[in-house]
Amino acid sequence: LAPAALPPPSDAQASARSARGRWEDELAELLARLQTNLFYVNSTCIGIFPSAWLAEHSCAPNAELHTATVETTAATRVPPMLLVTARSSIRPGDPISFSYLGTNDGAVHDDDDPLAQSVGARRERILHQLGFVCRCTRCVVGMRDAARGDGARDELRRHGLQSV
Repeated sequence: LAPAALPPPSDAQASARSARGRWEDELAELLARLQTNLFYVNSTCIGIFPSAWLAEHSCAPNAELHTATVETTAATRVPPMLLVTARSSIRPGDPISFSYLGTNDGAVHDDDDPLAQSVGARRERILHQLGFVCRCTRCVVGMRDAARGDGARDELRRHGLQSV
């Protein structure tokens, strides 16, 4: 016996699948945005700081973002704060950037420094973990250099890093 062919989906079924796909895509995008904007306040608390959305990602960041809490009493409760520390000189009008590859608490919790990885490894990690292709200057230049055959060590040296 030949397998029976399934009837084509009705317009309503196709529309429902399409709407569910859009909803799932929108949810995935929202979760990825939240993930890049969450900061660990302590081991049991995370925070979302709207001002952090003004900073952008870079694999050669000019700043670091840290959270800080103030000792308080029940009567003088102060919410956690987000502190920005410049890693290099930032001119007026320059965008403030930090690396999304860290844990947003200023510490690297992996055995290796994610910023010292090759451009391909960084971009793959960002795509897998955060859902976007990194197009920061360091990655764009690194991909161009890789296409020309220049070594990853030259890319690292240009950004004041060394290979591990």
